Amino acid sequence: MFDWLHGALGLILGFSGLIFVHEFGHFVLAKWHSVRVYVFSLGMGPYLATYTWRGTVYALSLIPIGGYVKLMGQDDLNPNAPPSRDKDDYRNKRPGQKAAILAAGAIFNLLFTVFAFALCYWQGMPVGPPRIGNVAPGTPLAAAVLHPMSENKPAKLQPGDRILEVNGVPVKTYVEVLLQVSGARKGQDLYLKIDRLVDLVVVKARHDKKFGASSIGLDNYYEEVPLPLGFTTEDRVVIDPTVDKKMLAMPAAQAGLAKDDEVREVADPDAPDGPVVTEVKDIYDFVNAVRGSGGRTLTLTYLRNGERKTARVTPVKPADAEAYQIGVRPDMRRYVVDIDKDSEAYGKGLRDGCFVLGFIPDDPNVENWKEWKSGRLVWKKEAGGRKIETRLTVPTSGRLVFTQTRQAVERLKADNLGTAMGMAWDDTVRFSGSVFIVLRGLFTGDVSFKALSGPLGIGGGILHIAASQTFLNYLWFLGFISLNLGVLQFVPIPLLDGWHLLMVLIEKVKGSPVPMRVQEAFQYVGLFIIAALLILATYNDIARFFPK
Repeated sequence: MFDWLHGALGLILGFSGLIFVHEFGHFVLAKWHSVRVYVFSLGMGPYLATYTWRGTVYALSLIPIGGYVKLMGQDDLNPNAPPSRDKDDYRNKRPGQKAAILAAGAIFNLLFTVFAFALCYWQGMPVGPPRIGNVAPGTPLAAAVLHPMSENKPAKLQPGDRILEVNGVPVKTYVEVLLQVSGARKGQDLYLKIDRLVDLVVVKARHDKKFGASSIGLDNYYEEVPLPLGFTTEDRVVIDPTVDKKMLAMPAAQAGLAKDDEVREVADPDAPDGPVVTEVKDIYDFVNAVRGSGGRTLTLTYLRNGERKTARVTPVKPADAEAYQIGVRPDMRRYVVDIDKDSEAYGKGLRDGCFVLGFIPDDPNVENWKEWKSGRLVWKKEAGGRKIETRLTVPTSGRLVFTQTRQAVERLKADNLGTAMGMAWDDTVRFSGSVFIVLRGLFTGDVSFKALSGPLGIGGGILHIAASQTFLNYLWFLGFISLNLGVLQFVPIPLLDGWHLLMVLIEKVKGSPVPMRVQEAFQYVGLFIIAALLILATYNDIARFFPK
């Protein structure tokens, strides 16, 4: 409950804060250039409280999302307002003054980004490292070659390899790698610098149909966490009980596989280099065997209620998929196989044969799991039973060790504030360029409109991070959203600040403002474009929440 409230508060403060920063930029420069400001509102809708000072109404409004500044002489939806000779009217200011007022909102957003990034790097922020996770067959990473390409020598990338650069651009985190890759053109060669290899690695980007942008098949890197909790488990891969109509028509269901079947082996008798039998010890063993089949018929060996069975399945590649599938969701289950009767876990009811879901530390954001002191063990008495949460302390040593995996975490920390500011500035410049690359991709078709996200998706991201991650992760994400908001405002779409800046530039060149009837016509064009993009982005957000 507390996490949910924490997330909701973070969502409200995040959205309102970013728009406040933007509008505050307009407000400051308008006051600087003696433009009359009628209203500066935090929030939207009816006023809850107001204070008037020097002709400006400072308002706190009912809806705690957003805000706005109302200037004398500027009304996007009423460009034909009667002219005025008042020196405080925005329309009577010089083009340079108008441009400063218009650009200030976006510039303040970018300044906030630099501030947020610098504070995060100065304090030290937990991040996902730029390491390669599972290298799945059929992905660009699996097909990577060493440079020069004329030799066509396989790079043989491995889980844990650290990516240092993408096309000469240094990357510090997993997210930075994704940003560099997502804006690539379809089929573009990407040059990766890997810490383990002397030569550059060449990876050909492909278009990911699901997300609508370029991909190289990169997964998060997971590390093993051995915890001396007084019991050990055996990992088993089973068929997830979640089944839908689409899955019932897939090869696995047609071959008779059902929920809770335990997959032990995947045999590929017709593999090009001879028969291959994969012992399934984790989910990647199973998934990689299916993806690497190339559509060849496989023989699956599985247990059902302790009875050993086999099934022949032929993986297929649906039109909207990137890899071969058989239509099941594998699930990892950890069954207790040995437990110390003197352990805290045994005293709280854990026994042989129980089904362990995982251990959740009290502070999951601690990058060094060796510092975990206590947390909650989540388990079931049987696979289909109810979840039980048991609080346990973590002993410093013990004979029986429970091993689980978690997404790798590292702390990104600058040596001093000056270094942090330099890192923040570099990231702001580089990420701003990435935004324009993605915009270019939307027009060239390298990036699908399916990749767009709207208020629902952004709000969901803020809510999740505020509820489950550190304040620094939350602040960094707000900085990144602020950067996108600032950069997009410079795009010359009618109603956006970039369009008004274009109008001011034309005014400066021709010596007089663009005719109001022309501006009015484009305002309606802008309304249509923004409404269409908002509807499309909202549809994408809903589709992500409720995948087919």
